[in-house]
Amino acid sequence: MMRLVLLILGIAIGVGATLWLERESKLEQGAEVAPAPAVTAEDDDDDVPSRVRRVEGASRVVLTPGEIAAADIVVAPGRMARTARELQAWGRVADPSGLLSLLRELRAGRASASTQHGITRAVEARLDRLRGFSARGEIVVSKELADLEVEYRRMLDTDAERAARVDALRTALRAEWGGALAELALSDPARLGALEAGSAQLIEFTAGDTPPGTVFAAAGDERAAAQPVAVLGPAPAVLGAGQSASFFGLAQAPGFRVGMRLGVWIPQRDATVEGVLLPAGAVVWHQGRPWYFVAVAPGGFERRAVGSSLPHPEGTLLVGQRVPDGEVVVRGAQALLAEEFRQQIPEEDDD
Repeated sequence: MMRLVLLILGIAIGVGATLWLERESKLEQGAEVAPAPAVTAEDDDDDVPSRVRRVEGASRVVLTPGEIAAADIVVAPGRMARTARELQAWGRVADPSGLLSLLRELRAGRASASTQHGITRAVEARLDRLRGFSARGEIVVSKELADLEVEYRRMLDTDAERAARVDALRTALRAEWGGALAELALSDPARLGALEAGSAQLIEFTAGDTPPGTVFAAAGDERAAAQPVAVLGPAPAVLGAGQSASFFGLAQAPGFRVGMRLGVWIPQRDATVEGVLLPAGAVVWHQGRPWYFVAVAPGGFERRAVGSSLPHPEGTLLVGQRVPDGEVVVRGAQALLAEEFRQQIPEEDDD
């Protein structure tokens, strides 16, 4: 037993001595290396200098020619323009199937009534001649006269029935689609020909007052995309839950679909207004307000508030303003806005 203990003790001492000798040898040879410091990943954007400068209290985005080309930024001189004041309303593309069905029935009913009336007038003329013969004592016409009298009364009844049918269709047309469309269908049906052919769309829109002969409508809120709508007349009921009167119009806009909600611009009758025209692509939105950019120096762009404005067929009219000293950014304004506030965007790893 004693021999076993001594053997284990000797082995332990030998192992310890070996390890100590190896460590001393490595220290003498300089093999021990200090732990490497941890590598911290840095955001690549931190190496990119800010392109925003403060010049006379205003923020200016400064870009190189290469950066301007990469962002597809296009500028153009500002110009003056005029437009009528417009009231913005809303509307929809109405389903014309019921109207077209009534129009077809009315057209067929009027044709049938007209044909029947012509036949009745011919029988009436023949009847008048036979009555004249009978009054002069010609008894040979008595049987034909009696038969024709019966036939004439039957035709008068048919005339009345077909006329009543036409009147009923007119009443239905007036009740469902308004007096203006009913009158148009009777007096100038050619104006509704494009609707029947499918090349025009029936538009219903709200208006506080009687609108002019043409208004403008678009599927979105961009006035520049609006299509002209020829006003036909008042509709018989209000549109939706609104309280304003509604009107019908015709638009030739293939992109409009039945049920589509529309923005509608109604020109007002007061004098036109002059201002600086901004194309639709020049305006950007930030914090709920519209802005635009002006090139104030080579490669330097400053953001300016739109302020008082009116919609214009080509974009936005800055009311009462003069043409900016620099050119207006007409394309790429959104990229400038993003660059101006790029440093304020938190990184994903930020707490």
